[in-house]
Amino acid sequence: MPVSGSAGLKLLCGGEALPRDLAQALLTRCGEVWNLYGPTETTVWSTIERITSADGPLSIGRPIANTQVFVLDANRDLCPRAGGRSCASVAPAWRAATSVANN
Repeated sequence: MPVSGSAGLKLLCGGEALPRDLAQALLTRCGEVWNLYGPTETTVWSTIERITSADGPLSIGRPIANTQVFVLDANRDLCPRAGGRSCASVAPAWRAATSVANN
């Protein structure tokens, strides 16, 4: 059964990577879509990004208040920054969280 939604609805998505097709469908059914990320070890969300378009990559966002995020590559080196923002995608962020949890 399709859900019609509401312009007053604010949707928070977290847990797994937000698929682009789901983001697009949600954007047409509510006022705001926010993508949240947090490694399992934290049991809370650690980053947040308001999604306004499903075109292009979907960011896991910036750290929430009082939180730092370090995105690591496969060698556990810090990823370079581009335009003031980390080159974050879910896989490197997951590796970063896993690396921190395992050390």
